[in-house]
Amino acid sequence: MYKLFISPHLDDIIFSLGNYINSISKKSNIIIATVFTKENKEKLKNMKGELFTYGNYQKRIEEDKNAMKKLDNVKVIYFNLEDKIFRENVSNIKLELEISYNINKILKKYEIKDIYLPLGIGYHNDHILVNNSIYHLNLHDYNINYYYDYPYCNNELNLISRLSDYGIFKENLNLKMIKNYYNDPIYSSLNFFVKTIKVSYLVIRYSFNFIFRQFKNQYEITNYRIDSNLKLNLMKNYDSQIIPIFGNLDNLKRLLKINDNEK
Repeated sequence: MYKLFISPHLDDIIFSLGNYINSISKKSNIIIATVFTKENKEKLKNMKGELFTYGNYQKRIEEDKNAMKKLDNVKVIYFNLEDKIFRENVSNIKLELEISYNINKILKKYEIKDIYLPLGIGYHNDHILVNNSIYHLNLHDYNINYYYDYPYCNNELNLISRLSDYGIFKENLNLKMIKNYYNDPIYSSLNFFVKTIKVSYLVIRYSFNFIFRQFKNQYEITNYRIDSNLKLNLMKNYDSQIIPIFGNLDNLKRLLKINDNEK
């Protein structure tokens, strides 16, 4: 029996659930299926800075393989679909169907009961595609779990907006959340105008859901307290992503101590 974890990108599952997977892999068989693992070499030649860092999948796959060596009983599968930064004129529905097709192949080949998918906090297009892909599958016989996307889940405005899509309102929107969004280090590369557009989208989405989606949903949110040193050592395998996402290693250490759980 396997537990299936679906990761949009090569670092997402370790960033989001590294501690949890490390713990259960000692007694359970794990499959980690990563969706977007293909680069476009011609387009990559013209990329610079952070875009090149995100798109250099030869480097990122090497980092991922090093990280997986630190875990027990883990089988790795790559779907080999192109990252969003390379795609042009590809419909979301087509991609969702490709992802669901690949998931279904795994479900037919291996004995699986538990499936873990990204919740889509932060609304990264690739994460939402993976999240939506399960609606094209019949998964009534499986236990479906959604994990909090790290580090997007550290941002309260991201979190409450996405939870509101599921009719979950554990915290109310306030001005402090909006201010913190502007100061969040993971969005340091965005200018004020782009941040304002993103904030407006999140506020409008939350407000709409608050008015129209106050329905009761069956759910349970489970917190797993992390060992920040263990998680840091796992995340450091993805060295190329630390500076673009967190600014520097010290900032990552600080964030892991402040947000000391996985959900």
